[in-house]
Amino acid sequence: MRALHAWKYMPSYRLGASFGSKSRSGSATRGIAYHRKVYRQLEALAADGDGTLLVEPWFQRIDDCASRTMCQPDAVIHYEDERSALVVEVKMNWKAERDEKLLSLYLPVVRSALNLEVVWPVVIVGCLRGGRGPKGPKPLLGLNQLDQCLAWQPADPVPLLLLP
Repeated sequence: MRALHAWKYMPSYRLGASFGSKSRSGSATRGIAYHRKVYRQLEALAADGDGTLLVEPWFQRIDDCASRTMCQPDAVIHYEDERSALVVEVKMNWKAERDEKLLSLYLPVVRSALNLEVVWPVVIVGCLRGGRGPKGPKPLLGLNQLDQCLAWQPADPVPLLLLP
């Protein structure tokens, strides 16, 4: 999976739930709180490992278009020495097809912007309401199983990690 356009990482661009985003909606407030909780746990995990955690990193498309095209995955765990990364999508509640943008946009963008050989996806959810159906794989339980996502292949379902 390669990006159609080249992308670059914008480390100085700050906007998102981790940078003081506020909402008056109760469900949005709970979702932002869940994202922040996951980011804190990922930061603790990254501090013990060899990866670098990028929380809500912004990427900009490189082309001659007049408008700025940007995107932002929830998190990226970048393994610079291995030229690889785990791209994380965080959702408070699971619903079918919430991994489409992760696969079709974020994986190719992160791979292009960080000049990587390999990227893997993972969706972290707090609740499995809606489920994955009887044919889907069992979810991974907790961040201690995050390394199992590194076995993902493009034909496989996106790993789902339950983190209540």
